[in-house]
Amino acid sequence: MLTRVPRDLPADAITIGDLKAQLHMAPDDMLVVAQRPDAEEGTFALGWAVKAHVLSESGHRVPVIGLPQVDPDDPQVMTVSLMTRVIADLPDHALPVTIWESGDGPLQAAIGEPKFGNLVNEDSGVSVKVVVLPGVPGGMTGDAYDDLVYSLGWE
Repeated sequence: MLTRVPRDLPADAITIGDLKAQLHMAPDDMLVVAQRPDAEEGTFALGWAVKAHVLSESGHRVPVIGLPQVDPDDPQVMTVSLMTRVIADLPDHALPVTIWESGDGPLQAAIGEPKFGNLVNEDSGVSVKVVVLPGVPGGMTGDAYDDLVYSLGWE
């Protein structure tokens, strides 16, 4: 279980400030999705961000922002415009992670630089333009931080 923010984050992990800057380059109506660190596990829609403060290995409280998996039909699914508003007041140095449910409980991963692409619905064949937040394997990948899980009500 992850209980602390590692001292050495993956080199390609981004901060909330980086995410804000990247989202300003995307059209407002694009859907924002996350990709698990193992790309073969697919992508998922993201919901409303939750915030927690987690101790780092050096003993400092670090703001961590959890972006949880939601059903694609959820009314809180994130578009670029909604996510931009949701993260606008968050500290630029905060660390964003994506969180998803698994058979072993909630998991998380740091986020890498956003990519722009298309997702195709396998059932309907409809293609949707998306911003993909890739999961970054490394120090923040594993069981989700307890504070984020509790905030989401995923206990």
